[in-house]
Amino acid sequence: MKYLLEHGILSPVNALSELTKGTIVRRISKSKDQQGIFLGLDDTGGLILVNVINMLEVSFETEAGILRPASSDKIYRYTTSFGKDRNSAQARDILKSWSLYSKNPEQQKAMMAFMENAYAPEQVIDLAKTDNLNYIFIPVQQRFKIGKFEEKVNWNVERKQRFTWYIDNMRKGDHITYVAFIPQKSFESPLFYSIGTKPHESTVFSLRSEPFNFKPVRGGHILCTDDSGDEKKFLVDAGSEYIGKGHKTSIDTAKEVSRALTAVYKGYAFTPVKGRGALTGEQSY
Repeated sequence: MKYLLEHGILSPVNALSELTKGTIVRRISKSKDQQGIFLGLDDTGGLILVNVINMLEVSFETEAGILRPASSDKIYRYTTSFGKDRNSAQARDILKSWSLYSKNPEQQKAMMAFMENAYAPEQVIDLAKTDNLNYIFIPVQQRFKIGKFEEKVNWNVERKQRFTWYIDNMRKGDHITYVAFIPQKSFESPLFYSIGTKPHESTVFSLRSEPFNFKPVRGGHILCTDDSGDEKKFLVDAGSEYIGKGHKTSIDTAKEVSRALTAVYKGYAFTPVKGRGALTGEQSY
């Protein structure tokens, strides 16, 4: 880290307004050292981060979270990024030379997207020089369940189980955001993905570095209206502004999503609503 600070690769953040979307942010305190990709501020001024790495414990921490800095925290930003830094190709070659990258060709695209978004090129080069690439390779193994963290994973089942977890844990009045692939061909299956109540852009960003990455064509909100009976009830809209028409979304589009949800997730009642009718409060996604 000393090298990064001395060479201006890691720069102190004096005001949150300095941060731009896609910047890698690092928070350091007496007990924490974390970095993640900044996508914006929430309604309370917290930093919305995705792909959060615990640099102290050397582990992958979470797909998405809200960082609320304490007064004693030091916040830094990386001043370089892949594609913009002249050393991007050198850093990429270091990552590609990793044996587990070569051994997992089916996940290489998602792995590289994760590594390029979660780390800065100069950081990769510095970690290679100091023989500390485990700060990258351990979190990647955890994220993708490869190497010493390998599991025999059916990623389609994993994706479905994760989305089911959100639905099962919602109570009356709760809502989540989602993105989805709704097939136009009968032999294809609908695909849904969520990271809770995070904005759709954050959700798509997180999806890109998932092992089950897919290209979403719909995005919206799901609101739980009744959790008291045997069949939990939800309102569903397709009103994402990032990946749709927002308030102008038709009821027919919402019906398309509702039918897909009903086909995949049994035992729930999904009622379509136009626009952004399943979004509560003043949040704007």
